[in-house]
Amino acid sequence: MKFKTLSFAVLTSLSLIGCGGGSDHNNSNTDNNNTSNTHPSGNNGSTGNENQPNRQITQWSNFRTDYHYKNNVNLSLDITHTQFSIVNGKLYAILDDYDDQEIYLTTTGEYLAIGPINSQYGALLGDITVKNDQFTIYPYSKIGSKGLVFTHDNKRIDLSGKPVLVTIDPYLNWNVNYPQLNDNSFDPEFFNKLKGYQKLNFPQGSVCLQETKYTNNQSYLSLFQSSNDNKKLFEDYAASYLNHINHGYAKLTQFFNATAYLYSSDQNPENAQHGVANYQDNYYSAYLEQQGIEYELAEYIQETKDKANNPNLSAEAKAAYLAYANDLSQGCDLYNDVAIKFLKQNIK
Repeated sequence: MKFKTLSFAVLTSLSLIGCGGGSDHNNSNTDNNNTSNTHPSGNNGSTGNENQPNRQITQWSNFRTDYHYKNNVNLSLDITHTQFSIVNGKLYAILDDYDDQEIYLTTTGEYLAIGPINSQYGALLGDITVKNDQFTIYPYSKIGSKGLVFTHDNKRIDLSGKPVLVTIDPYLNWNVNYPQLNDNSFDPEFFNKLKGYQKLNFPQGSVCLQETKYTNNQSYLSLFQSSNDNKKLFEDYAASYLNHINHGYAKLTQFFNATAYLYSSDQNPENAQHGVANYQDNYYSAYLEQQGIEYELAEYIQETKDKANNPNLSAEAKAAYLAYANDLSQGCDLYNDVAIKFLKQNIK
């Protein structure tokens, strides 16, 4: 559960949220002004405890929407929000489930998604530096590993007076505007609720961060528990690899003493990403993330625009794709306290 703040389903995950926690990186705590000089809600506040009575904090919250069928008949909106606190070069999050652990293995180290729990701020997610709304996060490692870095480029947006639904969920907003062109069939009650949300506008003082790019500085293997069948899957993948049953399997051993068998849908082992791993006598689902850009909003928007150029599309469908690209450009990921208070009160 890396610190992926996307509130609209562009990727898998991350994803909440959560990025790897934080070790004592040499450069992460040297300049606290980077993390506390601008409070997103417009006030430079401080909060105290017995140890540090003048501790400066910066807080952002994400707001995610999803929907499911209630009683197999009517759709219901699922809402989750997580508060993140930057406190003296450390990043914390108050999570619904602190047991949803994820492990990141590089060739030389081990990192955890969720570190020690602070009673006031939640789970330690990592050391962090902030410059011009760019977050640089150094994952937590209980064994002292150093080197892995996640970088989030963000665009700050003044939301005052701007529409709510397209901001918190561009895809859901697009579904409401073009119900005839997608596979989702909303019941009238749910559809009318969403139409009502489209009429809402953010109050003055609302600010958000839109994540424009998410990168890492080295390849890593992500391990997580997804089922009780990982051991059996590991044995099956290993047999397929060793017996050359399918050329799409790859064996990895370079990620911090883990053994992983991954599979590629295009039958090319060099592209294998998903699979299972054995690490310290435990079995996990595994995903290989290559070094570099993991997500870029501009690329996703361009891919959506490119779909509009399909000569086989109707004029209506082309217009719909272009509208969705525009909606994506308005989506936000993290909100200040003014915006999140309004969302909690009005989106239910």
